Order: sequence, then structure tokens, then C-alpha cells
Amino acid sequence: MKTKKLNLTQNQKIFVRDFVSALNNNDAAIFAGAGLSIPSGMMSWNELLHDAAEELELKKDSITDLATLAQYYQNHRGTRLDVAQLIMDSISQYAEPNENQKLIAQLPIETVWTTNYDDLLERAYRSAFKSTSVKISPEDFSLSNGKKDVTIYKMHGDRTQPTKAVITKNDYETYNDTHLVYTTALKGDLVEKKFLFIGFSFEDPNLDYILARIKALVGENQPTHYFFIEEVKQKKDESENDFNLRKKIQELKIIDLKRYGIRAVLLNSYNDISEILSIIKRMSSVNNIFLSGAKEFPDGEVDSDSEQLFNKLVKKITKGIVSKRNKIISGFGQGVGSLVINTVLEEVSNNQWFKLDDKLKIYPFPQNKNTNWTMYRKEILKNAGISIFLFGEKKSKNGDIVISDGMLEEFQIAHEYGIKILPLGCTGGASKKIFEMVLEKPHEYYGNDLELIELIRNLGNHDLKNTDDVTSVANLTLEIVSKIQKLKGDS
Repeated sequence: MKTKKLNLTQNQKIFVRDFVSALNNNDAAIFAGAGLSIPSGMMSWNELLHDAAEELELKKDSITDLATLAQYYQNHRGTRLDVAQLIMDSISQYAEPNENQKLIAQLPIETVWTTNYDDLLERAYRSAFKSTSVKISPEDFSLSNGKKDVTIYKMHGDRTQPTKAVITKNDYETYNDTHLVYTTALKGDLVEKKFLFIGFSFEDPNLDYILARIKALVGENQPTHYFFIEEVKQKKDESENDFNLRKKIQELKIIDLKRYGIRAVLLNSYNDISEILSIIKRMSSVNNIFLSGAKEFPDGEVDSDSEQLFNKLVKKITKGIVSKRNKIISGFGQGVGSLVINTVLEEVSNNQWFKLDDKLKIYPFPQNKNTNWTMYRKEILKNAGISIFLFGEKKSKNGDIVISDGMLEEFQIAHEYGIKILPLGCTGGASKKIFEMVLEKPHEYYGNDLELIELIRNLGNHDLKNTDDVTSVANLTLEIVSKIQKLKGDS
């Protein structure tokens, strides 16, 4: 169940705007630490090395550098295999990707770095129907995986190769010699991309090593990166002096992060991360508009006036969308798809500032009968923020014109993904059915925005019999799109 809506602080608003801008420019990246996997049941570093500390007869917190503790344990055991077993024991076989990992997988991010050994992020991307190229070891950099949605750099290794994992002090000290290809790639990304560090704390043993590496690789000229950190709170029975000391230390560490080009994003609770990521997802996808439509005219009964009005409606909506900072996603539906594509091409050719890749993404439906249509439609819709449904007819095997069941499935997927639904009920077909369904439970689709619900309802009060009515419907559609975008932008 959703909690009370988070009111972003000014610090958080600046981060969200900056990071969404980076996402839209394909310049955003994620750096994931152990804290990202802990809610799924994975161990923290302290938990991972707890038994090692006990065997070494060391008190808890007697050694804060856990990489050194891992080194002492390897020295004590005399073999790397026992350290590898610690890593294997730390991976829960029952763990599933958590909400934050799923949200990250839904963002349009092509680069992820992580120090984690588990495969939860990879699985989250698979669940989001995105393909990954995973770099587990230096040797993987020479392998080509073709075009992938995201590259995951596991800079400290993977659970499948525990004996090669980076965990001991010696591993960190020799990292540039053993993992130079990672260092080179990270340097390029740190200069070119805006990172969000998530799942790290100031107590994380990896943090100091990573920050030192950033300083050595990039120097003083870094772009701004961001770091989620929970504000210090007074513990039960903690004295005022001890609390103020911890608070002061955190303030000094936050200031020190600026040496590395990193700004802290202060959180009241780490639980707020899910809501912030959800806001980022909504804002980053709001300009991606899926046009779902299909239109059939009866054989021998094509009314030239009706066809002209149909063309005018589709073209006017398409032009209105691409004239703004929007991108149309099209599945090339019968009658509608080709008209949308040709209209976008015309608009791009008439405006020297428009680029086709920024305005249109086409997903022609495969002709292979064995295609998994549901999976394919999920692929089409995965990055959309708004879905417009118009018309929705197809010919059955016996030649009758029937409702497009494919559009109905696209509607269900769009709703499942949290995409805003905009059905033009007055165009008939599947769109009319979708229109009726959303207005049966309007608050499920549009929340408590009564103004938006009324605008949607007005989309059914037209007959499209003349040019004025077609223009009115097109303008109303574009007005609703703008309102949805403003609502999402104000989240």
C-alpha cells in the first residue's frame, strides 16, 4: 500500500530536475552499493565478515576497514577459497529484486556500475524486458553482446566467480593492475555521465576506495554526481552531545564529498528513495507518447469525407505532439501507423532543429506467427509515459470489421506499467471500449484529479462528422496531454 505522498525538499527537487535532464540527454548512470540489495535479504559487509571477525577473536567494530579484515581472514586461513566461501554464503538463494532495483531497471539508463556480487539488478532488468551486457571480469570487455539496453559493470566481480572477487586489502591495492580496463571505462563514464550513488553509506568500506579512485582518475574537473544519504537522527537513550557529534561528523563528510564532485541528497529516511525514483521515472517518460490505433474502412464503402476527417484527426494530433519536446512511439497499426509515421517525417523534414530519432520510435509488428505478442507489446510500452488510444478496428478472418483485441491488450499493459491512459472514445472501436472501462473507475486511472477526469469524459461527446468537430477533438487531446505532462512534472 502506498504511503503518504512525499513532499520533496529543495535539495531533492534540484537533484530530481538535474537527474531527469541527464536521463533525457542519455547522460545518466547508476552506481549501486550493498545497501541497494540489503532489503532483498542480502548481507551487509558487516554481516558478511561477522564470522571471520569472531574466528579472529576481534570485537565488533574493532576494525572499521572491512577490506583489511577480509585480508586478515585470508592470511589466517591461508587460502583464498575460504574468503570465496564467505561471499557464496552471503548470497540468499531466495532473494528477489526489490522495489528500488525494479524502479532503476525501468529508467532509461544505459550504464550501471556496482560493487555488489549478487545478480538482483540483472534479474530486475530481465523482468523489465530489457537486455543486459554484464561485465563480470576484465575478459568480458573483449566480448561483443550486440545492441543491449544496459551495460552492467560488476567492478568487484560476481557470485559465479567468488575466487576472483575483489574483497581483500590486497585486491584493492592491486586493482589498477588487475582491472585496468574497468578503471579506464569508469574514468570515461565519470567525465561524460551524471552518476547517482545509491546503496552506499559513509560506513561502506567500498566508498573510500571508490572516492579515491574517482579523485585519481578525474582530478578536479568532474561533472556533478549525486549521493543518497539519510540524515542522522538521535537514537533512543543517546546523549545530546553524542548525537550532535554524529551530526557534525556527517555534515563534514557531506562537505568533503564535494571534493569528488558529489552532492549529497539528504533523506529523512532511506524509505523515501522509492518515491523519489518513482517521480524520476514519471518525469523522464512523460514526453514519450505511445499512439495505439488501427482503422479499417468497409470494402467498397469508403466514404471520402470520412477518410479525410480520419486523416485530419490523426495528422493534427501527431503534429501537435511532435511540435513540442515529445517523442512518438508507434506500433505501425493498420491505417493509423503509416499516417503517423509519414506525418512525423514531414514535420522533421520541415524543421532543421528536429531529429528523427528524437521524435519517433517505430516497432513494426513481426509477421512470424510464433511471436509472443504480449512480450512484444511490453517491449513497445516499457518507456512510454502516456498512451493515446484512437479507433481500434481490424478485419476478422471472414472479412468482418471487429474490435482490435491487440489494442485492448496494450491498454492493460499500459495500465499495469502506470502509463497515463488517454482514450478517444468518440473514435469508436477498441478506443470506445477502453473509454468506457476507464470511466467506470476513473479514480483508478486518474486519481482525484476531477478536472482531468472531466476532460477525458469530454472525449466521448463528439461525433467527428465535420472539420470543426475533428479540430475540437484534436485540440482537446493535446490539451489533456499537456495537463498530464504538467502534473507529472510537478510530482
